[in-house]
Parts: sequence; C-alpha cells; structure tokens
Amino acid sequence: MSSYRSLFLLPLLLTLAACGPQTPSAASLERNTLMPLFFPGWASRDGQRIQPLQLEESSGRFDISPVQVTRLSDRRALMITAATEVDEHGEAVGGHDTPGLIGAYWLLRDGERWVADTRQDDAGRAGFFGEIGSTEVVKLAAGRFALAVEYSSCWQGECGGWLSLYELGEQRVRPLLDEPIAISALNSGAVPPPTDCDAILVREPGQTERLEEDEERRACYEVTGSWQIVPGHDAPGDLVLDFRSLNEDYHPQQDASSPTILVDSATRRSTQRMIYRYQGDRYVPRSGRNPVPSF
Repeated sequence: MSSYRSLFLLPLLLTLAACGPQTPSAASLERNTLMPLFFPGWASRDGQRIQPLQLEESSGRFDISPVQVTRLSDRRALMITAATEVDEHGEAVGGHDTPGLIGAYWLLRDGERWVADTRQDDAGRAGFFGEIGSTEVVKLAAGRFALAVEYSSCWQGECGGWLSLYELGEQRVRPLLDEPIAISALNSGAVPPPTDCDAILVREPGQTERLEEDEERRACYEVTGSWQIVPGHDAPGDLVLDFRSLNEDYHPQQDASSPTILVDSATRRSTQRMIYRYQGDRYVPRSGRNPVPSF
C-alpha cells in the first residue's frame, strides 16, 4: 500500500512544486531588467523610480536609477545605482551640500539567468543637490575594478570638480580615497565685469599687458585635470593625475590721485603631475602636488 501511495504522491508533489513561487530572475544584465529584482514595482518611468530605503541611520523615499553594471566574475555581477532623496511630492530634498546616494547590488548567475544576491543600499555619498555626478567603471588590476565618480559645482562664481573612487568588491563597495581629489577649478564668474578672464587666460604667456581698471580684483585662474589608473598585475596600479594650469600674474598699482588703478597683467601656463599609490587598502599621495586652488 505504501508503494502505491508514494507513486500517487510523487506526481502531485512535482506538480505543486512547479506551481509554487519562483525566485525572480533576469535573462540578461540589462540594467532596467535588474532593478525589479531588488525593488519590486520599479520602472524607469517618472514616479515609478521612487522607492523606500531603510538606511543605517535613517529612512526615506529615493528616486533611484541604475548607472553601471559590471561583471565581477563568470558567476557574479554588480549593479551600481544613483539615488536622490525626495519628499512626498517627488521633489528632491536637501541643498547645495547634499550629496547623492550610491547603492550597490550583487547578482548571482543561476544557470542561464541572474538572481539577486546581496545589497549595500548606502555604499557611498558624492556630489551636490542630491546628484552623484557622472560614473565610470575602471580596472584596478586583474579581476579588480573601481567606480570613479566625478562631480562639480559652483559657489559665488568659483567652480570646481572632484573625483571619488570606490573599489567594487565581491561582497562590499568601499572608498579608495580618504577624501575626494580636486581635479578642476576656475574663477571667471567671481571676477566682476568688464574684466574678461577667458580673454586674459588665452593670451600668449610672457607678455605683460597694462590695464586700467576701476577697482582692485582677484587674479584669474583656470585649472583642468585628467586622470587615469594604470592597471597593476596583482595590486591596483598608480592613480596618475595630469593638470594644466592657466594663471594670471596680477600686479595692481594704486595711485591715490587717480580714480582708476593701473594693472600689470601677464598669463602664465604650467603643467603638473601628481601620483597616488595604492598602500594598504587605499590610494595615498606619492609624488607631485595638486595645483587646484581651494575655495
């Protein structure tokens, strides 16, 4: 009797298993198809990107978008998201000094499909006005990758740009820098008209021009930087930054008897290189200096 019962129950159990709930999965690593694995109901349309997040020290509603998907190995992948906290009307909260939220979500290959594995909702903060800026995945060494985040902003006419780096680990995302690196700056908006910083900084260097101006002002400057990581074999390679600086040598000559001032102005061009080296678990300055002014 027991053998007949087993023969009867086996097809029934198989049928129930087939009808049971299946683990949500995606056939590809297309970012918009991966998001619902971690955020049910998410869609790329306005309004449906807004999802609740329970962070370590707070909770809120965030407008979340996927920005990068990287294969870490044959069986693991990582999706990076950018999130902006919003109010009940879907409007961004916070101000100039409010960074955006970086999220990290790991996927595991199951046969021919991808399933959600682990998550790190608060993997880092970067940017201004709740926006993290632009992102890029770069190679550190064989099988090791980093997320580079560049962002910029202006304050009272001075503008700057910064770089943050995060290692994309198999289980966790972590910062590679003690603090963001300044990679660009200019102050043309902080120098009042009629002075034209753009015209001053494109002059041929080595020539002094005498200007008559109404009042003393700040000298013009513009620094632009580029960077690259030279991939290493086992350990991450050097982070190399190259800067091009345009500076005005500004020498006002005040004459009490004159309502205006005479200015000797010349343009100076220079290039600088700064190298960061990977030590311990992060990048530290190795040589050179950063010419970007602070403001």
